[in-house]
Amino acid sequence: MTESRSEAVPGPTTDIVVEAAGIAVQRARDHLLSVQHPEGYWSGELETNVCMAAEYMLLTHFLGVVDRRRWDKIVNYLRRQQSPDGTWSIYHGGPGDLNATVEAYFALKLASANRPVGLAGRAGAAAGAHAPTLLVRHQYL
Repeated sequence: MTESRSEAVPGPTTDIVVEAAGIAVQRARDHLLSVQHPEGYWSGELETNVCMAAEYMLLTHFLGVVDRRRWDKIVNYLRRQQSPDGTWSIYHGGPGDLNATVEAYFALKLASANRPVGLAGRAGAAAGAHAPTLLVRHQYL
């Protein structure tokens, strides 16, 4: 059995792509060097999705080191990040993600366990209502 390998044929399109890639690399390099501190390091805001916040709540709950003031801030963050349909996404403006929705929902359930009014009502409804769609979208079914 012989292996066939397709190789790029040099030509106008290949030349344009190679040139564009070279320009992009140069621009990225120039930008990174322009924001580098004189000591040689970079600093900036690190953004993540709701999973990290929810996992932090789960961890502190399991370790028994809950900081209620911090949890209140995280609850507010989780609620601000919730999509209008009740789900959470893993990137800004993205579609609902099953994992992110379940983690955020569970964290809100933990936070409301000892409160008279639950925080997770809309999230629970969304997780239940959207689970089949989210499962199919992520090819779990």
